[in-house]
Formats: sequence, structure tokens, C-alpha cells
Amino acid sequence: MGVGIWESKPSGVFEEHFKNLFTSEAQSINGDILDCVDSVISQTTNDNLLQAITMEEIKEAAMQMGGLKAPSPDGYQGIFFQKYWDTIYDEVRGITEDFFLNNQSLGALNITNLVLIPKIPNPEGVSHFRPISLCNFSFKIVSKVMANRLKLRKTTKMYDLGIKLDMNKAYDRVEWHFLESVMLKMGFDVRWLNLVMNLVRTVQFSLVLNGVQGSTFTPTRGIRQGNPLSPANTQNYPNIRLLLDGYCCASGQQINFGKSSLFFSPNTPASIRTKLGAVLGMTITNDPGKYLGLPTMWGRSKKEALQFVREKLLHKLSGWKQSLLSQAGREVLIKAVAQAVPNYPMGVFLFPKTLCTKMESEIANFWWGQK
Repeated sequence: MGVGIWESKPSGVFEEHFKNLFTSEAQSINGDILDCVDSVISQTTNDNLLQAITMEEIKEAAMQMGGLKAPSPDGYQGIFFQKYWDTIYDEVRGITEDFFLNNQSLGALNITNLVLIPKIPNPEGVSHFRPISLCNFSFKIVSKVMANRLKLRKTTKMYDLGIKLDMNKAYDRVEWHFLESVMLKMGFDVRWLNLVMNLVRTVQFSLVLNGVQGSTFTPTRGIRQGNPLSPANTQNYPNIRLLLDGYCCASGQQINFGKSSLFFSPNTPASIRTKLGAVLGMTITNDPGKYLGLPTMWGRSKKEALQFVREKLLHKLSGWKQSLLSQAGREVLIKAVAQAVPNYPMGVFLFPKTLCTKMESEIANFWWGQK
């Protein structure tokens, strides 16, 4: 895949693609972009971020995460840590304390498997696959403790604006020096910043193809988490497009404005909606759609928001009923497909009991051959 070199093996093509994707382009940072970043982190917040790690924090982080997600490079799922917590706690605490007190590198614990998920049926190219990061659970405990400390509650609220940006490899293209410069400008303590960049810079990726783990490589850009969007006001929204263009230049990301959209809270004045839509050249929508197959906005009823899962299940069941299937055939379809439909949404949200009961009833009707 390099200059003058042809790569014919699928594994080589994929590995070369992702090595290039995660390789820094060494772009310089426009000072005007950093000038737009306010120092919003108070000394009190920094003190809270850097306070001594506690036993309760570590356990809470471990118990908050899903226990049955895909196994990481070391082969251990979260349920192992959660079930045998009393046995392995001392070792996990030692790893966590070494990291927070001494900024100790996590080393092999920061090796991450990249598993490719097809974006479309019958994918034909590398771009048709989405890489999913499978991190070691020990690493996730450390990062979860940090994420919990970063959670802030919004105390004041006016009307809200959201911009849905269609970005080309949004997280994978973030330049590390840009991330570091922005966090420093926001006012984060250098000690906290060093902890964050330790997690970012010590990662190693290994691409998994057809169940076979490839060799590891070290990226020089890209992150595995997103950053929250910042609020805007009427004084600065004419400059949002310029800021987005400058942000792309500084961070290495790319925005597809044709696929991007704007959505507002109900109490946003119509004049602001119209003017901002014209300035940015984006469509205005009441529903920003889905992200990774799940709704990005929720109403008051979780049952209504998750109704699409039941409809998807019914669509599959109604299609199968047109075929003559034996009891064994129905069993295979139920276990392999029907029960897999709600797996991912259930891993993210708690489903209402009434919705679960309806889906179980529909699967049971299919099992017994009822119309």
C-alpha cells in the first residue's frame, strides 16, 4: 500500500488503512482557534479531579460498566471482575493508585483490539467497516474513574441549540497536540492533563480479522471518547461556521456540511433558527436521527422511543412466517436472530417491562406457529 508497493492480502490492506488513519499529519495549531477557548475549569474543580483515589470510587466504576460486553485482549469480561471483586480488588487498586499517584504507564493494559463491524450489508471496501475498540477491563476501570470525576451538572439553562455534524472519522482524526492544547487552555491542571494524555498516548492497537489478532501498532492521533459540545449565544453564532472550518484545520477532522443538521429546543425563537440555519448552510430538523442504531433524542416516554426495536423484531418475525419452518428451524432463528435484535439497545438502556413482555409474547407466538 506504500509508494510502489501493492498489497494483495486482505489483512495487509486493512492494517495499512488503519495505520494511515491513526497516523498524525503534524498539523500546526491556529492560535485564533485556541483564543476562542475560555478558561472554565476552576481551582476547586481541579482540586476535586486530583483528590486521593478511594476504594468506593474504584468499585463504583467497575460495577457501573456492562459485564457481558465483548472480551478484551486479555480475554476477561467485566462480569469476571464484578463477580470476583473481593478476590482481585487489591490488584486492581494497586494498578489504579499507581496510575493516579505516580502517572504510571498502564503498559500492556492499554493494548486495544480493533474489531471491524460492517456499516452496510455486503461490504466491499475498507471504508464500509467501522472499527470498534475492545479495551481491557482494567484499563476501563481507570478511565471510568476519571470520567466519573469529570461529570458536571448544568446549573443554569436558557434555550439550547445542537449541531449534528457528519464528520469523517471524527474521533480517529483528532490530533493529540490539539487535544492537549485545548485542555490546557480550558484551565485543567497540568497533573490531570498528564494523566489524560498518558491514557491517550500509551495505547497500542491490534486489528482482529476473522478472529485472528494481528500485530500491534502504535497510533499517533485519534481518541476513543468524544468531547461534549459547547453552548453558543446570539453574539457569537455568526462566527460558528468560521470556527468549525478553523477547528477542522487545527484538529485534522473533516465535516460534511451536506449531511449535517441543526436542531433546537422547543423554546428557541424561530428567528434564531432561521438565521443560524442560513449562516451554516445546514438543514433544520426536529429529529437528528440515530447514532450507532439508537435514537439521539428522547421524549418523555421511553416506551415510545424504544418502539423501533419491537417494530424491527416484528418485521423479521412476519417475514419468516411466510416460510414453512420446522420447530427446529424456528428455534435456530429465534436464538440466532430474534433474540439478538434487542441485545445492543438493552446493553445501553433499561427497557420498560411492558415492552419486554410484548416482545417475549411475539417471539412465543412465532415459536408456537400462531398468526
